Amino acid sequence: MLSSQQRIVPPELQGRVTAAYRFLSFGAEALGPVMAGGIALVFGVPAVFMVSGLLTLAMFAPFLLFISERLMSDHNIHGERRDKI
Repeated sequence: MLSSQQRIVPPELQGRVTAAYRFLSFGAEALGPVMAGGIALVFGVPAVFMVSGLLTLAMFAPFLLFISERLMSDHNIHGERRDKI
């Protein structure tokens, strides 16, 4: 994620984008145990692992669909599209 962020985001916005990314990811980390406890209480511990696995697959799907080698090679290190020769 970080390398694609560095390729796409302009250098002057790198700090702000990284700060927003960390804010959202660290905030989500705090919600995980609360949600897992609620699911385990209602449906049992095996359901927690099933939901966790399904959510992991769901988060991985956009990378398979949208991030490709062609997309990465079409942008240089500063996020500008390379002109086709």
